[in-house]
Amino acid sequence: MSDALLFRPPLPPQTLRLPLVLPIPPTSNHMYHPILRHSRAGGTHYSLALTPVAQAWKDEATLASRTWARTQHWVLADKEWIIIWFRLFWPDYRRRDVPNLKALWDALEHVIYPNDCWALPRPLIPQRDPENPRIVLFFYHASELPEDCSEVPPRA
Repeated sequence: MSDALLFRPPLPPQTLRLPLVLPIPPTSNHMYHPILRHSRAGGTHYSLALTPVAQAWKDEATLASRTWARTQHWVLADKEWIIIWFRLFWPDYRRRDVPNLKALWDALEHVIYPNDCWALPRPLIPQRDPENPRIVLFFYHASELPEDCSEVPPRA
């Protein structure tokens, strides 16, 4: 069954878009590695940089989201809440933190929303799919939704 058929959002027809499907992002715990830097004053300090795996995932996700935005005629709104319903399909039954997806929200910045402070993620119950682990995302401008619909998740 396709991901588009897994959810039937209770929304007006003009807001129905195909979902954005991405591979599972690296968690915040595995996203950064420390870099030793030297200052002009002779001191040293550490800063954080993306790991090569995280950088590759972020580049791939940004490209896929740009393609999705172009094909779905998504308009990058300035200072408007973007409601994001998403479902994770994990490869196994290990315990994972759903909110630990900073790489995902950073990759969608400047494509779906101007800054990730405007994103309102709404997770749906995760499922297991060992053959195709992924994250399925549905995006809506807050102005597109009826007043009583902003808290209602899509039907699974």
